[in-house]
Amino acid sequence: MEENVDDISTDDLYAQTREFFVSPIRSSRIRELHSSTRPLNYVEFATAPVSQKTLGRIVRYTSTLKSVFTLYLERENEDLLPIMYAVKKLNTDAKYLIYTAKNNFNDSDVLIGKVKTNVIGTSFSIFEEDEVAFVQYDSSILGPRGPRRIKVIIPALENGKPISPLPEEEKMTLSERIADGNDQQRYLVLKNKPPQWNVDTNSFVLDFQGRVSVSSVKNFQIIHDNDLDYISLQFGRIDKDKFTIDVQYPFTLLQAFGIALTRSMSNSPNFFEKVILQMQTGNKFFNDPIYGHIELTQVEINVIDTPQFQRLRELKQLGASYYVYPGATHHRFEHCIGVCHMAGLWIETLRKQQFIKDLIHGSPRSDYPQAKKKFLFEIVANTRNSVDVDKFDYILRDCYNIGIKCGFDPIRLITFSRVIDNQICFHHKEAYHLYELFHTRYSLFKQVYTHRVSTVIEYMICDALIAANPYLKISEYITNMKRYTTLDDSILLLIEKSDSKELAEARDIIRRIRKRDLYRFADQLIIPVEHFDDIDDTKITSATIKSQITNSSITENDIIVQFMTLNYAMKDKNPVDSIRFFTKYDSVPISIKKDQVSGLIPEQYKEIIVRIFSRKASHVQEIQKGFRKVLANLNRAIEGENMLYAESESNLPPGTPMLAPLICRDQTPIADSANNPFLAPKTASNNSSRNNSPQKRLLEISEGHTIKSAVENSFTQSLKKVRKQ
Repeated sequence: MEENVDDISTDDLYAQTREFFVSPIRSSRIRELHSSTRPLNYVEFATAPVSQKTLGRIVRYTSTLKSVFTLYLERENEDLLPIMYAVKKLNTDAKYLIYTAKNNFNDSDVLIGKVKTNVIGTSFSIFEEDEVAFVQYDSSILGPRGPRRIKVIIPALENGKPISPLPEEEKMTLSERIADGNDQQRYLVLKNKPPQWNVDTNSFVLDFQGRVSVSSVKNFQIIHDNDLDYISLQFGRIDKDKFTIDVQYPFTLLQAFGIALTRSMSNSPNFFEKVILQMQTGNKFFNDPIYGHIELTQVEINVIDTPQFQRLRELKQLGASYYVYPGATHHRFEHCIGVCHMAGLWIETLRKQQFIKDLIHGSPRSDYPQAKKKFLFEIVANTRNSVDVDKFDYILRDCYNIGIKCGFDPIRLITFSRVIDNQICFHHKEAYHLYELFHTRYSLFKQVYTHRVSTVIEYMICDALIAANPYLKISEYITNMKRYTTLDDSILLLIEKSDSKELAEARDIIRRIRKRDLYRFADQLIIPVEHFDDIDDTKITSATIKSQITNSSITENDIIVQFMTLNYAMKDKNPVDSIRFFTKYDSVPISIKKDQVSGLIPEQYKEIIVRIFSRKASHVQEIQKGFRKVLANLNRAIEGENMLYAESESNLPPGTPMLAPLICRDQTPIADSANNPFLAPKTASNNSSRNNSPQKRLLEISEGHTIKSAVENSFTQSLKKVRKQ
């Protein structure tokens, strides 16, 4: 009794098709069609399910007018037998037309099939007379540019023949029939086999059995969920325009050829296509000034739309530096989105450079736990060598907004990176580029982030918040997450606009910032490396400086002492020493010494600077003198070749301001009051200084005339000439 097809489940149907392949051939007709001893009827041969594993080649021939794909069968004597030809058509509803002869591509008698696509090239239908296959491409977790997931739908087979659709389904596509959900047992749904982590090769791999020799995101294997080891269809690149294709039951050669053609058309969508794709996937695109259009998935958008993330819109990226660099108006919000984009870009690049490149090597042996991929935790915040996308983004973004040219290119570093021994390594030619990264970071800290004017404004903002804390209870926000989410830069405007008497002191400090009535810089000392251990924040304090000042009106609160440390992001160490490199000849990670990179790389990677500020402008000079006396006392207690300050031994008058209070034993000062840009000594008489100033001398011209008299004489002469005319 014939079994009712409607009573057969999808799993049972696939089991039957699998059994049909592994068991002796039941259909003598199929065996006859695939016999190499009789003349081939190409149409029947191409449209019947293959009865045994069939090896083939696809070669692309490109000319000025068109490209032709040819499907060859491989034979035991290594001959290639042409079977079908595909030509791309622009003036028809089909992307490709498939023929059994190449003599005349306009002859409908040799036309065997068509490949059609949707507008954005993500789904395809393959036709003989009816639709025989449907192919759907979905973006991977890496987005449209990553390896794409493939879903293939074909009619199920019964005794080697496709099951006919129901009458009500004849006008429906395969995807519509599957979406209907009532007739899924009549169709087989297959997918591409995902690569598996291989511990030996430290990469994701697929086993192509030596049939593929060129890495490509277009290489794939098609399987069914019921049997993950049975490869129904395999496609891969072996040369620029040459591919291998291996076909097994239940596919026909026409279906397999059509699916391979869709792989050549499923390129990464352009921006217009991405916008259309966005409407289907829910992804969104942001136009970033640094990277252009970047795509964010729905999961990322859900995170961005939280109150905690939206709070970043009100936090300036560079804080008080905005008062020095007016262009520094960017916020933490766009920085975090940029870091997200760069992290995805780096993961995608590593996958292309490392994982996809290794797809053709070895076979998967075991799954690799996510927690063991240590290199993933180096992408955003790298504690091993400090090379991460957070640094990439803020360097690019800050330089762009403050108007400083950046000689560092993070995209190049990402491009020339690979994963070796579970760590991110870089090409050996990028060693100097990495030094440039850390030097750029140091320069930004030196010139921008710790600018002395923005530093004093930061101290003023802190003083304002401390003064407002008893009334606004700002310190309690830290332990209350709901209230902390509302704490941002707007609190300064809240204080400034308030009429509350309790906020008067804080309000006055903020208004001083608006009027540029700022705290004043008094002096600074760059501590020599050999004295790092001799001078610390316990030996130079507001109290020690106040003890050397006789003016009783100056209090400890009037003095600000800042110990500032600048480095190459790894304290006093060279960060490049912790980076590993590779060469094109060997994939073993190596280290590169700095003398093999350049002779001009610094010897020291850390500096400590002591800066002194005064909360009142009238106290600047006395605070500086007190600071110099503290240094003199420290100098007497320090033994070494370099002297920090020796007031009694110096040829300069006691207390003379200097750029850096450091002199050597030969008593030659590094800088004196004549070239001190920080604090020029005031003269006894301002009028005397003004009378002898260069501006007055510029008013004098030859023969004792002034500029005013010279202009009057010139005007009189011109007037006489006019009257004569």
